[in-house]
Amino acid sequence: MTTVPQLRVRPSQLLLAAVVFLLPWQARFLWGSRRLNGAFWEYGSFSLYALELVVWVCLISAFARLLATRGASAPFSWRRFFTSKGVVVAGAAGLTLLSWLSIAWSEDRALALQAAFRLTEGVALLIVLAQTARRGRALAGQAWALAAAAQGIVAAAQFFTQRIAGSVWLGVDPQLPSELGASVIELADGRFLRAYGTFPHPNILAGFLAIGVLLAGEWYVREYRSVQRILAMSCGVVAGAGLVFSLSRAGGLALVVGLAAWLLSRGTRRQTLVPPLRFSLAVGLSAATALAILWPLVATRAVGVGRLEAKSTQERRMLLREGALVARENFSIGAGIGQTTLAQYRRDPAQQGWAYQPPHNVALVVVIELAVDGVLLLLLLAAGVALRAARNGNSAGIGLLAVLAVVGWFDHYLWTLLPGILMACLALGFAAGEPPDNRG
Repeated sequence: MTTVPQLRVRPSQLLLAAVVFLLPWQARFLWGSRRLNGAFWEYGSFSLYALELVVWVCLISAFARLLATRGASAPFSWRRFFTSKGVVVAGAAGLTLLSWLSIAWSEDRALALQAAFRLTEGVALLIVLAQTARRGRALAGQAWALAAAAQGIVAAAQFFTQRIAGSVWLGVDPQLPSELGASVIELADGRFLRAYGTFPHPNILAGFLAIGVLLAGEWYVREYRSVQRILAMSCGVVAGAGLVFSLSRAGGLALVVGLAAWLLSRGTRRQTLVPPLRFSLAVGLSAATALAILWPLVATRAVGVGRLEAKSTQERRMLLREGALVARENFSIGAGIGQTTLAQYRRDPAQQGWAYQPPHNVALVVVIELAVDGVLLLLLLAAGVALRAARNGNSAGIGLLAVLAVVGWFDHYLWTLLPGILMACLALGFAAGEPPDNRG
């Protein structure tokens, strides 16, 4: 009797890799467009992303396999909650449960329901990715690196053509540097459009690319086949240069801090330090070349001089001050998940509609929506992931946590927008799992 050989990659793992690769796909059906003081209200509208359909299929497949392969349950023990895995589960489950409970006291319950559901999607992906076999997690990491390289190429093309071609199927809005609302840098000789990739903002592109560089680096150092190593190195180099074209300060800082954390966590042994150092130098050389090409823009952006840069800095500071006041007003139980901009409007209804934006700090947004309890649960989740990464020797996971910490400190999209939520949760899933095995 002949036996059928097992597939090296399961369908559920392929679906997970597809979700990761399609993260930049922003096509959505906007079924509940809403306005606030005459302007389109992004944070108050209802939509269904095409990517969510892929996420649901992936989750159904993963949990169906889990149920089909589950053996006899181990006897219950409270000790499980005091392991790093238990801390991750407690933090993730607690944060998800609190978000659903907050619907009860949210002013706009439909909006809170959408926000809670999206967070649940992200947390479910986190758990699935963390529990996936090493080979499947390696495949997902490679998918992110390849997607980052593709986005890096798109970013370069957008910058040099100074035009973003719109596409309904990709979910990309057309942008020109002359249009109001476009993210640009202003010099004496004109306005220059920052690269968006296929994301709704250059900063989100930068965060995606920073994570992609680290995952490409992990692919490179754990791969022994020359063709695969060249491909991994190429992905990192292209993504690193593409990040520069986004001209994102937070994204650039996140990449530097993430690479430093990755290198430092690998120890001082030559055989473990030389490959990641070689990769980091290649990425640094690529980014430095792009920086040299864009130097006048980079200098303006870094120093914060110029009319638009000064205005942007002032608006960020104002949002942080107003966010602190809104958080103080909702300090007891929070305004409810997804309610930040609505709470801002209730506090000051006289502003123009486009001015209602979440403060650029994830922790502050979480305090506004879920009070201090939400931040404590978020920190518990992060601590659990950090413990697992350290215990498993997952140096890339340490780097990913550093990237998320920097991005979360300077921006809000990891909590407020679906692409950011999925990005953050998948990065945490990579960090919480054992280091991937690319050689399987």
